Amino acid sequence: MYDTEVLNAVALKSISFLLISGSAILPNSQGIGTRVLGETIARLRNLRLVNFVRRIPVPPPTTPVQNDERRIPPPVPIRTSSLPHNNANTRIYVYTHGAQLCSRDSRPNIRFGFNHFKFVKVIGQGGFGVVCEVKRHNTGEPWAVKIGRVEDMKTEFKIYDALRGLKGIPSSPIYFEEKGCALISMELLGLNMSDWRELKQQLTIKEVFDAARQMIELVRIVHAHRIIHCDIKVSNFAFGKGVKQDKLFIIDFGLAQEFKNRDGSRIEKCEPYPMKGTIAFCSARIHDEAHPAPRDDLESVAFSCLELLEGKLPWDDLDYDNPDHSEFYRLKKGGTDGRGLFAIPEFEELLRKIRKLEFSDEPDYKAMIELLTVPESRLRELSRKFTIPRSEYRRSAIPKELSGVTKPTAMNFMLNCDTTSEEITADGKMYVYCASYTGEMLEKPRKIMLYNGHIEFEKVVGTGTFGVICQGSWASNGSKVAVKIEKAGGHLAREKEFYDSLKETAGVVGIYGDLVQEKNVELLPMELLGMNLSHFITCQVGVDIPKVFDVGKRLVTVLENVHAHGIIHCDIKPSNFAFGVGPKKEEIVIYDFGLADRFELDGVHVADGAQRYRGSMPWSSARAHKLRRQSRRDDLESMSFILLQFFHKITWFHLTASDDHEQLYDYKLGGTDGKGLFDIEELEEFLRYIRSLNFNKKPDYNKLRQFLSPSEDRMKAIQSEYEKGPEWLEEVSPSPLKKQFKKMLLQFGAPEDEAVYQYSSSSDDSL
Repeated sequence: MYDTEVLNAVALKSISFLLISGSAILPNSQGIGTRVLGETIARLRNLRLVNFVRRIPVPPPTTPVQNDERRIPPPVPIRTSSLPHNNANTRIYVYTHGAQLCSRDSRPNIRFGFNHFKFVKVIGQGGFGVVCEVKRHNTGEPWAVKIGRVEDMKTEFKIYDALRGLKGIPSSPIYFEEKGCALISMELLGLNMSDWRELKQQLTIKEVFDAARQMIELVRIVHAHRIIHCDIKVSNFAFGKGVKQDKLFIIDFGLAQEFKNRDGSRIEKCEPYPMKGTIAFCSARIHDEAHPAPRDDLESVAFSCLELLEGKLPWDDLDYDNPDHSEFYRLKKGGTDGRGLFAIPEFEELLRKIRKLEFSDEPDYKAMIELLTVPESRLRELSRKFTIPRSEYRRSAIPKELSGVTKPTAMNFMLNCDTTSEEITADGKMYVYCASYTGEMLEKPRKIMLYNGHIEFEKVVGTGTFGVICQGSWASNGSKVAVKIEKAGGHLAREKEFYDSLKETAGVVGIYGDLVQEKNVELLPMELLGMNLSHFITCQVGVDIPKVFDVGKRLVTVLENVHAHGIIHCDIKPSNFAFGVGPKKEEIVIYDFGLADRFELDGVHVADGAQRYRGSMPWSSARAHKLRRQSRRDDLESMSFILLQFFHKITWFHLTASDDHEQLYDYKLGGTDGKGLFDIEELEEFLRYIRSLNFNKKPDYNKLRQFLSPSEDRMKAIQSEYEKGPEWLEEVSPSPLKKQFKKMLLQFGAPEDEAVYQYSSSSDDSL
């Protein structure tokens, strides 16, 4: 495996030498030759086939398994031409955590990836982004493009690049960053195994055995390169297209991580370990906060086989939003009757082999594949004894009603679209997604009425992993209102309890009425807010020191009001504060109590102790990365990071993976140079006081406000230091910068005129 930069440099020097030699042979065309030579070398310098990361040198696997395609016949996917999709003539807005990829005036010829790709349709989506089918602009070749956050996609691309060219890995991954999103383009695949099962409706025993052997083989290939997937499930295996339609591929390495060092030694075990993966398919040990290992990927393969065999998992009826996973652990360990999970002995023996493995053990993949290599007579015997139930579209993100749709004008299939500018037929239906990772949605006629017909839907103004926030108006008087929509049985009922406890508290968003359930989703009307603090900070030209101190004092007061009710927010960040609208446009309001907690019960402070991580990775306190219970001091420390963002000095935004807790802890304690986080003494004292508080110590909020109230002369002195700016800025005319930020302000709109409400669920950054 070679470093691409080295290869490019060698190729450049070699070709340049040949061109120079050629020009020397042609003395009569020296002028032309020199010009052509210069242009050619310049183009070669810009040519980079792959210029992102180095390939990871790894030792060969210790227990290789021969790839015998005859011995591991793959299941053959069915062909279908009736799959629903977004038509290219429909305007579509793809949002990934607040970043809008497609602009309003790009209908119908949407292009992205620096105009290399033309949008065809959305083919998959999840809590972290979407996957689109595209065509290469110059060749018309079909590709797939995954769109998500920059932090997540950079890590995933490194994994894809380390596995490049291996069997079962999508080929030719290329990385782009565009309009605040990251894109990975790669080989377009066919159906994933989840959709394959649902469209085929009923599998055979032989197909499940074949699929199981293929999955184990692909997992072995990944493990041989020091990587564990950490999110094995049926939907993360897909078939190829064309000549590869009978080949299985493993996809979605968004949660993958290394389990070995470069020298082949195992990474040190660290427990308790923050949970990562899909709750339904992760191993039993993961629920017990065990450090992920190859054995856990293999146990997830076993659970995937169980779903293929049974049509559902024994724990599907449990509450996936319940933080107590003890029932999941019990059911995954042995079922309800203690007789095991599988009715077929071969799969039960496979699960037993996997669970005997210790953290540092190397699995015997060959023995596992041989265990599932059974003769035809045994397959016939099992087929007589066991019948695989028919699929009922249990997990599909596609509504059953859409399965036969062929005319794109019949209805409009939306993914967080701005409906105010959509062209929809009068008799068509609209599907408004409320939780992309579950496929829950509201089916309504063209004029959407929410909240039992009391609120008319206008547009989506914020999205998150668990749901959306819509802007609407009351049917009775036309006044504006926000409606938060989530899957029924999720966090919204618990969040409403906190809003009820904080009713009429200054600085807390107000709610209207009760929680209402419609079509498997829950709706909660609330006060419509204006620009959130994240956008406000982005729109600042330079650093306005008085404004920073003023915002800081307001945030301290808001948190004091919340803490006075025995509640901590646990997810303090700029996007969870917003300005009011109209007469309240100068007020700062806090919202999104989905991760909130009580620090006092019956007037007694809760005890300190270990706790699963909760919060947003860039904004949580340093102590939160030690997986400890949070208190009032942690909310205040997160608030100090908001003030730090005014100076654009947060240096840890690139660390968002679940295994970055130690690095984040070091960064947040004092920066990489140990000199502290703030250049301003008052703000450094503010943070120092917060970190001096004991777990159950009540902060002195008046003292905190005093830290943020320097004299007018002192603020002028600080302002003059920041107005100097770096030396290179003196050579730049400020007028283009002012025009650029004025354009941004016009785009966001004034707080009283436009709702720029960004609902951002914390589980995007934590599991």
